Amino acid sequence: MLYSNTLKKTYDLASRGILLGLDRVDRAAKALGSPHEGLTVAQIAGTNGKGSVACLIDHAARSAGLKVGLFTSPHLHRFSQRIMIDGREVPTNPLGETLERVLALTEDPEGIPLTFFEVATLAALEMFARANVDLAVMEVGLGGRLDATSITDPSVCAVTSIGMDHTAILGDTIRQIATEKASIAQPGIPLFCGPLTGDALDEVVHIASERKAPLHICGRDFFVSDDLHVPWPGKHQRENAALAAAVFAQLGLVDSRMNRGTFIDALPSARWPGRFEILDGQPRFILDSAHNTEAVDALLDALCERDESPDVIIFGAASDKPVDAMFDRLSSICSRIILAPPPIPRAFDHEAFATKWNTPAAPDVGVALEMAKDTGGATILVTGSLFTVGEARRILLGEHCDPPISM
Repeated sequence: MLYSNTLKKTYDLASRGILLGLDRVDRAAKALGSPHEGLTVAQIAGTNGKGSVACLIDHAARSAGLKVGLFTSPHLHRFSQRIMIDGREVPTNPLGETLERVLALTEDPEGIPLTFFEVATLAALEMFARANVDLAVMEVGLGGRLDATSITDPSVCAVTSIGMDHTAILGDTIRQIATEKASIAQPGIPLFCGPLTGDALDEVVHIASERKAPLHICGRDFFVSDDLHVPWPGKHQRENAALAAAVFAQLGLVDSRMNRGTFIDALPSARWPGRFEILDGQPRFILDSAHNTEAVDALLDALCERDESPDVIIFGAASDKPVDAMFDRLSSICSRIILAPPPIPRAFDHEAFATKWNTPAAPDVGVALEMAKDTGGATILVTGSLFTVGEARRILLGEHCDPPISM
């Protein structure tokens, strides 16, 4: 009961929305005794791929014998999945106690008005410090420059990719978005990037130079290589693996157990639920959270590489995504698409789009799964929002879940 009440209080902070800035979280961290100080941190930003890169670094470091904290967002099923230690969700009792300590800073009239994501970040840092982890892998929530994870002093930073996403907050040009993400760069701290081009590359080079951060770019300073046996298909995942390997090797300067050989050995056994995840059976399901146009393009590339042709697609997205462009790409590989809203308030208007596109709609993901099964298709692809994929996975695997929250 204590944990459920604490989780509700944490969720209630979502009403404050997304408020970028470091002042609140910095003040709160100091009040908690600065748990982030002394942590060895790898900070991972980017539009797409940052979860995969963070997962690979975490998995390889644990395989090398390190104690690792992994902070990611949003969660697939349970809030505790955001804060992993040694590959396991933190237990609810210590997590609840930690959240209460952070929430206490917000409660009196002169308290610090922390947001949901800031509370989650501080709780992760507190738990990592108490567990005395050897490495904390921190996935940026949004942007980078003013993201709560940027109160840390990372040993290495990475930007996976830069695309048009969250434009209302980060800016409506690639250059503006690149500025926000690349501004995790710090003087003397190596910054590793995926294979950027055009304005994104120009801006990252500019920011790194301005901040005197040594810059390493995939395709220029390190490369995709045949010795990286990635567990997921697609060119994008091979690039993610190359980036993760480069970051991991850099971390080897902090702890020699992290080296390229260890990374190569660990790579094939990495798992990241909801990312080209196959659930065998009749029918067979492919779950992939392709939540924007670039991610859909990467998914189509991965499907082609594996010679996968879904018979039915269940698609659900958030209302602020380019759903027309995403649907257009998906319809090029499958004529049977069922629309279903992800279980979040900002879900797209699936009924309006069903009329526009002349395609079936379901009131929720559960009904969409039954509709898809009724078609007799052998392979069903569930894609779009992570929350669409998470809901499908909950139903198909019987996962215990906390409410989803798009932060």
